[in-house]
Amino acid sequence: MGIQDRREFLGSLAAAIALPAFARAAAPGLPPGFPGGLAGLPGGEVFEEADSGGFVVYEARSLKPLHAGARAWSLPPRADTASVAKTFCAHAALRTGVLAPEETLLCDGDGFKPDGHGPIAVVEALAVSCNTFFEKSGARLTWESFRDSCRALGGLEERLPSRPPGLLQRLDVYAHGAGLSTGFEELARLARAVAFGDPEDAPLTAVRRGWREAVTRGTARDADVEGLEVAGKTGSLGSAPWERKFAAFAPLPDPRWIVTVRTAGEDGASPARIAGRVFRALQSLQRDPRAF
Repeated sequence: MGIQDRREFLGSLAAAIALPAFARAAAPGLPPGFPGGLAGLPGGEVFEEADSGGFVVYEARSLKPLHAGARAWSLPPRADTASVAKTFCAHAALRTGVLAPEETLLCDGDGFKPDGHGPIAVVEALAVSCNTFFEKSGARLTWESFRDSCRALGGLEERLPSRPPGLLQRLDVYAHGAGLSTGFEELARLARAVAFGDPEDAPLTAVRRGWREAVTRGTARDADVEGLEVAGKTGSLGSAPWERKFAAFAPLPDPRWIVTVRTAGEDGASPARIAGRVFRALQSLQRDPRAF
């Protein structure tokens, strides 16, 4: 074998080794627009045998897709936003003044602890994803103020359903994301808005703190990566296909990456844990890109 032949062979071998995880373990039927043919991630497989879902890594400012992977995909292109929508509820309540930043409401169930967290303020409520807190604060909102926050945080008012006629139905949107349809790209747009919001914007600063504390002590602790300040918000749908999702960015002081994860089923790793694996791989790649 000549030198040129050996170079071509080694180049083909390196390309095969570097194939992204989704190319080795992807299922047919991926959602429209799911990016393919992207560079792989170092550090082994992101998904384990019981996992079902996908992730996309974006460059934080441009939202250019950098990496993507999927395994046993079974979800629709978009689904209800679930508790990620609490971000819009918090922002709207703070922005319109119907909720003060340090005001406490009783979280008496449906948070990170099933029996509740007692009196908490909005940052902790985001971190532990307390349903009752956001149902109570959401009861103070108008539909227009919530829609305005969806517009401000990623231009997602286009994904809202028609205005529900009753308060209970509107609370289901505010606190649980019912009918607010999002996929990977929409979650990334929200994450970018939270990541790069004006530091003088007090409501958005509180939201950003809530996302960070979700990772350090709340529902997204599986995404905590030493040396990389990850911030993000989880959401879970309580019926089949049991979608769980996570929108995140890192590092907090100067965001470089946005990661969105969607998984299906009640088994397998949480989307926060999958995101943690992805962020560790990105961290390794940043430290020594020549090693991969």
